[in-house]
Amino acid sequence: MDYQLWALYDQVMRLASLLGIPLAAAGAFFLIRSLRRTQAMTTRSLLVQLATPLVALVLYSALMPAPVSFIAAVAAFVAGAVIGSAWSLTVKQRAENGMVLGKRSVAYLGVWVVAFAVPQVFAGIAWYRWVGYTLPGLYLATGIAVGLNATLLVRATQAAAVTQAPPPAPQPPSGWTQ
Repeated sequence: MDYQLWALYDQVMRLASLLGIPLAAAGAFFLIRSLRRTQAMTTRSLLVQLATPLVALVLYSALMPAPVSFIAAVAAFVAGAVIGSAWSLTVKQRAENGMVLGKRSVAYLGVWVVAFAVPQVFAGIAWYRWVGYTLPGLYLATGIAVGLNATLLVRATQAAAVTQAPPPAPQPPSGWTQ
């Protein structure tokens, strides 16, 4: 790629990175507001919340110019998945009227937003060598999101199955024989 094209690419990516910061902040604000309420935990919503960080991680990894060690990335992701699975046990779920309801933690969102914002800020101000140091945190946060949402999906599926189970068959009064 010739120098002028590379310089244009660099400027476009830096601008996109800087524009993404207020969009991410606005998204985080609205998510935090929604997290304070009890919400339905449907399979579809949990699958979207499971896929979103993975898609974002793939995009960040493709667009950020800093390489990350494969071993560090996998270790951070697996550690995050374990943390997220444990964290999911703190989310209270209940079955009500055939739906599974739950209330999320705002702290989970904070970890994820910080992990995505820091590399974006460094890339936006052209501190590319620092981006490489922050990307394992992004893998850790993605692992947390995946572990948390995957475990919540399993728990919600189990809770939904219990609420949809047929009622037990009536038993004859004691002393009756057939």
